[in-house]
This record gives sequence, structure tokens and C-alpha cells, in this order.
Amino acid sequence: IAKQFSNSHKKNIKRAGHFFLNYEVENNFSTIINMFSIIYSSRQLVYGKNDYQKLETLCGVLVAQQQLVVRKVTDKMGHILAGVILLKDEERLYNIMSCVTTEGRKKEANYLLFQQLIKEFCGQPLLLDFEGSDIKGIAAFYEQFGAANQPYPFISINRLPMLVRLFKK
Repeated sequence: IAKQFSNSHKKNIKRAGHFFLNYEVENNFSTIINMFSIIYSSRQLVYGKNDYQKLETLCGVLVAQQQLVVRKVTDKMGHILAGVILLKDEERLYNIMSCVTTEGRKKEANYLLFQQLIKEFCGQPLLLDFEGSDIKGIAAFYEQFGAANQPYPFISINRLPMLVRLFKK
């Protein structure tokens, strides 16, 4: 699997090794949700407090059903630099939330996080679904792990009156 990683990703994973980072199981999904909300609060205008509370409730149900995977990368002092929450079913791991701190970016923690995640689950009949992104930089990050683009089909139906449709565009 690692042979499919881009050369720059291989280099960044190797560089992360120089910082003595630790890949760990995180037993508290709320930690990663809170970290995400703090890091991306200025960028995410669509997520409100209520959305995060619903996600926490959902995660609680999924933990009980053993369908939630939460991992993190920490530094020598135990500070979380990157984290991810994934949904798990019989066929896939779905990346629903990942985040990295400014310090984590400097230490390539996200590269290590996904490399170790892939390594941890590579012997199982699971597909890691990065869930893509409309943001080019994030999509490129996932793609360089050797990910294949598999867009989900969707249908958009607009039944608004003609005059309203013109303004909606």
C-alpha cells in the first residue's frame, strides 16, 4: 500500500518520525470533536453548537455498537497534534472528521496519522474512504496516499417557482 503513496508523502512521513510522535487510540471522541470545532471555528460557518451535540450523540451510539474508530497523534508531552474520527461498517472506514493543529502541521502529524491508520487496518477487508473534499488542498492530500477518486452520484431537483430559481443561482 505504501508504494502507492506519493514521494512527497513518503518524505513527510519520514520527517514526522524525527519528531518522536505517537499514534494512539483515543477513547474520548469528544476530545477530537472539540479540537475540530476550535481549530476550524472561523472557517466552518455551517456547523453550529447543535450540530456538534448531535454528532456527539451519534458517536456515543456508534461506540456502543463498536462502529466508531478514533485515533490521534501526540507529541512527547502528550499534546494532541492531529485526530480523526471514522465510522466503521463491514466494508469501510469512513473519515467523517479529521483535524490537525498548527504545531501538528509543522511536525507532519497528519501524514503520520493516516499512514499509521492505514498500517493498522491494512490486514482487514476494509476500504478506507477518505470521503474526499471540495477543497483542492485536502483532496490532493488524500489523493497522494494512493486514493482512487470514486465520486458519489447525486440528483439535484429544484422545484422552486421559475422566478425564485433565477435569484437562487
